[in-house]
Amino acid sequence: MPWWQGPPPPGPSRPRPRRSHLALGAAALALALAGGVTAVVQQDPATGAVSADAEVAAALPGLQEFVEAERGLPFLREVEVEVLDDDAFVEALFSGPAPTKAEEAAYEGDTATLLALGLLGDEDELDEALGEDGADAVLGFYDTETEQLVVRGTALTPLARMTLVHELTHAVQDQHFELFRPELETAEDERGLAFAALVEGDATRVEEAWYDAQPDEVRDGVDDELDELYGDYESTSFVADVLTGFPYVVGAEYARALVDDGGQARLDAAFAAPPTTTEEVFAPGSPAPVAVPLPAAPAGAEVVDQGVLGELGLGLLLDTDPFGEGPNTAWRGDGYVTWEADDETCTALSVVTASAQERDDLLDELRELYDDVAPAGADGLSLTSCA
Repeated sequence: MPWWQGPPPPGPSRPRPRRSHLALGAAALALALAGGVTAVVQQDPATGAVSADAEVAAALPGLQEFVEAERGLPFLREVEVEVLDDDAFVEALFSGPAPTKAEEAAYEGDTATLLALGLLGDEDELDEALGEDGADAVLGFYDTETEQLVVRGTALTPLARMTLVHELTHAVQDQHFELFRPELETAEDERGLAFAALVEGDATRVEEAWYDAQPDEVRDGVDDELDELYGDYESTSFVADVLTGFPYVVGAEYARALVDDGGQARLDAAFAAPPTTTEEVFAPGSPAPVAVPLPAAPAGAEVVDQGVLGELGLGLLLDTDPFGEGPNTAWRGDGYVTWEADDETCTALSVVTASAQERDDLLDELRELYDDVAPAGADGLSLTSCA
């Protein structure tokens, strides 16, 4: 299963945007509500100054009330909120268990596939884009295992408040729908990524509603902070930007489409029966995908990865903007296998499209980028690429 198609991590984070594609534009301790949100109030006995924890504690009732009203769900129990300085926050963000050998092998296999398809410049590109350097852009996270919300900062700025709204939405989602779904960890399709788009898109939708409801000075404060964070941002990996941004950007459009189609009930139903493909996230109501047999690797070759690229992955092959109109590839299903042999890494991909004409159109586009592309069956094609 491609690493990006797993379930949302315990600490979902805000993505670093690709600037050319994106325009990003409580009585604390005496909270009497059943199932409230609490934070610890701390005060310096020498100066009388209150900590960021106290600011958060004072702000939580109003933020919680907004989330409950906008999301349409009450908090069922308290959520512990912790405010950490930069060093402690990064330590908490990366404090999870070390990856298993199987997880390491899966990551290496996914990297091999992206290299074979020409989507990465080198094998270190993802590590550089997704490693600890990327933590600078993470402002908060909700841990589904500990049910704790962690916020970065020493002051409750406008952007920190907006981040709290986002992460409080995750907390109320988790209380009602259970976000940790281990069955997605072994799926070799897009179910994990599609579910992540539902989870993050819903929270982004609520966050944006909070932003729109604020007075000009608060929105200006958020904009200034975002500009400070991202104003000098230069992408080091288009693939990483797309795959981390997809659940937030396209996911928010998906969540809004569900609400427009059937209101609160439709959105809640999606958590019980989530989307299973990125195609469905791009276009809600898309038909179920076609099961496509995996291509065969050459005799004697070592298979290092296999799975489904999906509409989003196929769009990456075509270098399309997924945050605009979407890939529009007429994708109906695919399967790929990656192998290593003779000091070469290769990926074979089989794709089924909606019609023969759409298959031919896709063939023309792919032939401009890859040498080994051919029709397969009435409405399918095959592609092989090596690095």
